[in-house]
Amino acid sequence: MSGVQKASISVRPADDVLKRYGNMLGSVSGREGHRAMARAINRTVVGAHVQVSRAVAKQSSIPLAEVRRSMKRKMVNPGSRGALQGALEASSPAKPIRDFMPKQFAWGVRVKAWGKMQRYPGAFIFAGTFKSGKPVAKFHALVNRRTAINPLEIMYGPSVPQEMVRRPSSDVFETTAYRILPQRLHHELGRLFRLK
Repeated sequence: MSGVQKASISVRPADDVLKRYGNMLGSVSGREGHRAMARAINRTVVGAHVQVSRAVAKQSSIPLAEVRRSMKRKMVNPGSRGALQGALEASSPAKPIRDFMPKQFAWGVRVKAWGKMQRYPGAFIFAGTFKSGKPVAKFHALVNRRTAINPLEIMYGPSVPQEMVRRPSSDVFETTAYRILPQRLHHELGRLFRLK
């Protein structure tokens, strides 16, 4: 699949967090409480971005710098009264198998993607024999679908949006958000009370 893919994962205060800090939030003004929550969510989004980027890079074999470029942070404006929800959003096409340095053999193509070696029997890169050294389509890995229209199909590997919402990356997001958000909210509320 070569089109641009999109995915989003959200950070918002869960019921247990609101229950735990309900008394503290109730003793400050609505604006101050919103600002504290917004800051806590924003710090959580930043922390999740770091951890999820690493997880996606590891599970997909896409370089970390490229993963980070594909993933954007959506923050909450602490000065507004907007929705208390931050997010990590990813947008990118699936990477062609060519980008993972595939190797052709007599039986097909082998490549390291999704964190491990993958075998594609019947796929090919070179014209004639696998030793010809003459690529059919700029070193793309191809498969013959044997259809009348476009019989040769370029093979694609992982994409950042797809991997971001798949396990184990999705688990990393959940555990990171669950750990960081209460810590940051506690810190922000503590800061408010010290200023009073």
